[in-house]
Amino acid sequence: MRPIFLALWLSVAIGTPSQAAADNCKPQPFGPAIEAAGSPPSKGFDNVVTFGATPSLEYPGRAWVIRLFQDRHAGPGTLTVVRLLRRSDCNLYLVEARWEIPIRADEYEAVATQIAPILAPTADVLSGEDTARGRGISVDGTSFDLRVETTGWQIRRLLTSADPEGQTLSKLFHRILASAVPEPERPGEYWTARR
Repeated sequence: MRPIFLALWLSVAIGTPSQAAADNCKPQPFGPAIEAAGSPPSKGFDNVVTFGATPSLEYPGRAWVIRLFQDRHAGPGTLTVVRLLRRSDCNLYLVEARWEIPIRADEYEAVATQIAPILAPTADVLSGEDTARGRGISVDGTSFDLRVETTGWQIRRLLTSADPEGQTLSKLFHRILASAVPEPERPGEYWTARR
């Protein structure tokens, strides 16, 4: 009788965490990969440039988030690269790997200067016309999310690899990523795993 009771108790005890995890995993729409990577600690003043690349035609689904963070004006900063793994059963991203290195103030400023033209609104932003028309189709399914923040404001651009600005951003952030991520861990040209 005692071994049966012990076996029953163990099966319930072992099954409980799995049930709790299943209860926490409810189907929902995917949120932006940038938000799944977490936020840097804030000390009041923050300059943050965050880039997310999400290839949709990859299994298992992965996303990349690259963040340059400066906690004081004209000071050194931090470069963080996060590789996320998509959990499709409940549409969540899990942090698969994280790399972090310090960056100089001039490196942060160089990136900010290069992305500034992409953040500027286009001339037809208030026209009400469909600005996506005529841009082409994103063949590889990679979407890009760029967010630039400082105290009190945020600018966000959503692009694809079919957008010329998206291609420019992709190349820029591929170069930035190379300084923090070892060669075998880096994504391919379209932000997918290397085969």
